[in-house]
Amino acid sequence: MSVSSYLELKEHVGHQIECVMYGGVNVSVVCDTCHVVLLDFDDESEQ
Repeated sequence: MSVSSYLELKEHVGHQIECVMYGGVNVSVVCDTCHVVLLDFDDESEQ
């Protein structure tokens, strides 16, 4: 699940953030500090 508001995202200001790919079909922006997925998208062309 990803964050859904300004306040939820603001909690991660100053944290270590990374963009990662999972299985070649999903790209996610992850907070490495909290181990929380901030945003993610699946490759819809694969479905």
